[in-house]
Amino acid sequence: MNPPIDRVALTLLPIAGTAAALALLPMGAHTFDMEQYFLPWMESVRTGGLSSISGEFADYTPPYIYLMYLSSWLVPLIGPLAAIKLVNLPFVMLMATAVYKIVGLSSAERSSARLAAAALCVTPTVLVNAFLWGQADSIYTSFVAWFVLFAMRQSPHMALAMFGVALSFKFQTIFVSPLLLYLLLSRQVQIQHLLIVPLVYVLMMVPAALAGRPWVELLGVYAGQVQSPSPLSESAPNPWHIIQRLNLIDYPTGLVIGLAAATLAGLAIAIGSLRLERTPSTTLLIAALCGALMPYLLPKMHERYFFVADVLTLALAFAVPRLWLPAVLFQLGSIAAYLSYFGVYPGALYGFLPVTFAVGLLVLAYMQARLQSRVLGSLIRFPTD
Repeated sequence: MNPPIDRVALTLLPIAGTAAALALLPMGAHTFDMEQYFLPWMESVRTGGLSSISGEFADYTPPYIYLMYLSSWLVPLIGPLAAIKLVNLPFVMLMATAVYKIVGLSSAERSSARLAAAALCVTPTVLVNAFLWGQADSIYTSFVAWFVLFAMRQSPHMALAMFGVALSFKFQTIFVSPLLLYLLLSRQVQIQHLLIVPLVYVLMMVPAALAGRPWVELLGVYAGQVQSPSPLSESAPNPWHIIQRLNLIDYPTGLVIGLAAATLAGLAIAIGSLRLERTPSTTLLIAALCGALMPYLLPKMHERYFFVADVLTLALAFAVPRLWLPAVLFQLGSIAAYLSYFGVYPGALYGFLPVTFAVGLLVLAYMQARLQSRVLGSLIRFPTD
């Protein structure tokens, strides 16, 4: 991209993203999660005041309720709907900053890094998820992105701290756990560093404990979420949606097969990555593959659980331009899947094909990286005349 166009894009994209976000704020008041969860939670926060940060009324972890408490002061000015959605704004900015730094570190191209951050501002899934839907995926994903950045920088303490903060908001942080295992196996992270993750999680729960919530409940939030009954697919554009629609296998069998497949795939990524050359772009590729493959293989996934893949493949597209297609396909697939949430069925079925192609392209890129590392290693060990 030549400099004049570069400058225009860097100016117009954030402006367009801001305008789109503002236009979306009044919309989506009657979506299921907003009516059943977020709006009642906001009312509980406003009624309970500071004591509400204990969060007993919500099935999210308390850190999200802390943020909702802070945003509740905006309700008299802009109303509860906009106040809930604006919780996401600083984290979208934090995520854009992480993407800027990730691309800059991977490509050494400052212009590409700036453009990647600007592009995030107009990424459809970010705008829809955060400012139309009002979901909280941008919050934990922003910290996942910083975890990836610090892993690329080989800063284990900060990487695990960011992983712990992300985990304190959403259990879906485990999608990138194969990257964490790879860092441990490759000795970029020492086993004692892993203690940082539970320590940070516990620290994030302290305000709720001081507000009166028992530690047993605080440490068991995710156990309750995992055990809650749900179908094999919650409109996620993965194979389980097809299996469920065709009624191919029963629920318990599906859980066993899905968990086994995801576990084996995660182990294969973590162990197989030991053969890869240690570069920032390699770490980013592993992270993007994890964010894509885990929700593709796991059962009980929601339509928005490819959000980490949406963000990391965008960064990957600017860091390694030949891998631009997965980013586009994930946007198409995720937005198609979102349609189910807004009453357009079967959105997940429309999204299945582009998501499948995107996952396949990332797997292919990963295998090519392994092959290139193997060939390079052979040449180093056995130089020719």
